[in-house]
Amino acid sequence: VPAVFSSCSSDDDGQSETDGSASGSSTPAAASGISLAAALPGSISTLDVTREAGILNYSVALLAQESLLGVDEAGALVPSLASAWSQPDETTYVFQLREGVTFSDGTPLTVDDVLASLEVNTAEGSTSALAYAFTGIASAEQTGDLELTITLDEPNAAFGWTMSPGSFQVTSRAFIEEHGEAIGTPGVLLLGTGPY
Repeated sequence: VPAVFSSCSSDDDGQSETDGSASGSSTPAAASGISLAAALPGSISTLDVTREAGILNYSVALLAQESLLGVDEAGALVPSLASAWSQPDETTYVFQLREGVTFSDGTPLTVDDVLASLEVNTAEGSTSALAYAFTGIASAEQTGDLELTITLDEPNAAFGWTMSPGSFQVTSRAFIEEHGEAIGTPGVLLLGTGPY
């Protein structure tokens, strides 16, 4: 079974890695001797679910990336990167982003990042494996400092689910522009606001 990721661990000889006598690492994981390894029951060719949208890809991607909406234990949509959302009419969705959210590289989450993440799926000629879920979007625009408004071509009662982890993962515009099709590869991995 292929290992997906592992963190630093101390040497078996008991030497502390924080004093430079072993690998020289001073990470908390190395200092405490904690090791984490995860494995999947199959292989994946990319961590980027817009390129390969399999359940194993999601298992990894959702550790790093979040969506505007989440799903609670009862199966209901709840806020995630959006602190709140509303539907003023049948074709309009307004999302308020949470304040103070940062990506794992320390940069702040902006509405422009959400727009860039949408564009991966909605751009003309998109090769995203998830593009089908976004075909009904007529427009998406920033309508406030932390506000995004999405207008649909026609009513779609399931659209809220499109903004959940099953279809939508948010990364930064700068990351998309810098790495493009290399996102999800071993040399680039993923950038998100999630716990890992």
